[in-house]
Amino acid sequence: MNTKNIEIRKETEKDYLATEEMCMRAFWNLHSPGCDEHLLVRKLRKDEAYLPELSRIATVDGNVAATIMYSKSVIKDGEMEHPVVTFGPLAVDPLYQNTGIGGKLLQYTMQLAREAGYAGIVITGEPKYYPKHGFVTADQFGFTDAEGNTFDAFMAYELVEGAFDGWKGKFFEAPVFETLSAEEAAEMCKEFKPIVKGNLPCQWTYENASQEKEGYHLEPADHYWREFHKLFEKYIKEIAPYDAQAAEKNCTGYFTAVEKKPYVIFIGEKPVGIAVMSVADADAQEMGCGSFIDELFVEKASRNKGIAGDIVIRYFKQQERSCGFTVEKRNETAVLILEKILQKGKFDFDKTDMDKDTWFYRIERIKK
Repeated sequence: MNTKNIEIRKETEKDYLATEEMCMRAFWNLHSPGCDEHLLVRKLRKDEAYLPELSRIATVDGNVAATIMYSKSVIKDGEMEHPVVTFGPLAVDPLYQNTGIGGKLLQYTMQLAREAGYAGIVITGEPKYYPKHGFVTADQFGFTDAEGNTFDAFMAYELVEGAFDGWKGKFFEAPVFETLSAEEAAEMCKEFKPIVKGNLPCQWTYENASQEKEGYHLEPADHYWREFHKLFEKYIKEIAPYDAQAAEKNCTGYFTAVEKKPYVIFIGEKPVGIAVMSVADADAQEMGCGSFIDELFVEKASRNKGIAGDIVIRYFKQQERSCGFTVEKRNETAVLILEKILQKGKFDFDKTDMDKDTWFYRIERIKK
């Protein structure tokens, strides 16, 4: 995606709807089916904690491609209060993710906050991304969240070295972050081009913190493109008979009708496989088919650990509608393994010809 014509500037009222719709696309199905970040953007603009002097959008060829919104927050230590800022959402349109726009927007506005005299920034965000920009876990400064908890996603950054020295306490952001209802978010969605809700593995992380106890975990591939590409090449050589470049583009592309989500499978810190899931378009959902596993591959050295089976069973069991799975006919081992997995998970399924090379499985969970 060409991002040469980037402009970072303040948002105007004419940008409001475009920014909100972009945020909806950026966060859709990420933490849970659907999202509410578009509603947060609208409410935050009207809130007394909002800091428009620090907030910015990034445009590409005049189109809103990303936004970052800052607001006032505080570290409370008994009766003492230390003012800090937080940002959120930081959203990048899926068309422009992994192009560096988010990082440019973040660095630009962090400098604005520094020049404005703020001591530092405290956020809850993606722990695989923000440390690249200097953020560390907030417990290193003696900070906890409002409930007294610390966790990897709770991070802080000193805008001036030593600014947090002697500080400690609980972090409180503006109440507007707690006033987002699913009903309001759903109603607001009607103003924009519809996107279908779906259950995806990226949501497992937020529901269960980590899948490490299962012996593996999945991470969105947009943080690990190099690892995804290397594993995809192995997958193509071993299994898939189609053109590698076209296949990878299809797996990692952004679509409005069928939203594909690629993942890298890890055991500890070692990338061992890939999974690609998609949420069906509205027509397919009308026919009762909700989601698909497009690709699933674990490299040879990490097989026979039950990883693929666990992913299939967990993914299909969380779906509200029937699901789909395709397998190359020539991959007889994969066909046998999949059918054993489906039997283990107590699924009912139909197996039909998708084309001369591929089996299509339509899968229903047997209700207990």
